[in-house]
Amino acid sequence: LTINNCTATNNGNSNEENALKLRNLSGTCSITNSTFQLSAFRIAHIINTTGNLNLTVDNCTFNNTAASGVGADCFELRTQGSATGTVNLKNSNFTRARSKGIQVFAEGNSTLSLNITNCSVQRFGGLMAGIEVGSNGGAATLNYNVNNNSYIESAGEVAFLASTFITSDLNGRTNNNTNITNTINEASTFANIRVLHEGNGQAILEIKDNPNVLSNNLDIPVDLVVVNGTGAAARFDVILDNNNITNTITDVTMPIATGLEGIVLRAGDNSGGDITNISHSCKSCANSSLNCTTVSSIIIDYHIRGTG
Repeated sequence: LTINNCTATNNGNSNEENALKLRNLSGTCSITNSTFQLSAFRIAHIINTTGNLNLTVDNCTFNNTAASGVGADCFELRTQGSATGTVNLKNSNFTRARSKGIQVFAEGNSTLSLNITNCSVQRFGGLMAGIEVGSNGGAATLNYNVNNNSYIESAGEVAFLASTFITSDLNGRTNNNTNITNTINEASTFANIRVLHEGNGQAILEIKDNPNVLSNNLDIPVDLVVVNGTGAAARFDVILDNNNITNTITDVTMPIATGLEGIVLRAGDNSGGDITNISHSCKSCANSSLNCTTVSSIIIDYHIRGTG
């Protein structure tokens, strides 16, 4: 499949009606120099359950599902079953989503490599989530690089979310992104950067050299959650290095001050706080590098909690 120099506007008027809806796309494919906007549901929705895909999206705009009452993501891609793939999103804009700007998951037994570079995910005043990546299933693996992007914005949701479930694996970098912001003019309990590692897989992550991780809501700018691991296989390694993290909330009186830390690691089993499981989950994290250059307007810079 090759799509080049195309424009699609006002596609559909109900659920599952998109500008691009692709199933079991395989081979070497490209979407370039094109604009897709104002779809009813998603702008682009790709699901593969088999085959191998090598997809490049370059110099494209995926704009505005917020105008639709049933709007969802600007760009969503999932590999399932035995599918494999490499997806490169570069030099493109994902804007005004009603839900998420970009959502990419490896599920089931699939394997996916994702690279998002030199892109902009912006809300332009509306509520939206930024980028969500994840793995879910018995043997799914997602390897990702979300690097060198100009804007990853959110309001009323998470700006960058990485999650992994069951026994799937997640390996990735979120580095050198100019702005990762979560700004909203009302109470909100969503982080700028959130990792949810749930189950007995592994998550090995690097979050480095992001100069403007900026929040003005009530939650924790960087929130790392590790739960429900039952053994040493439930591994979580994270490096946080040279990030500039700021929360502009200055009123620390209750009930306003619901989020007082800059970075939080929460680990446990969600059902009683089994200290053995906490140890298995965060022993590698304890030896990781943490170097936040500034954490301003926050009572506690770094906090480790047990859950359950």
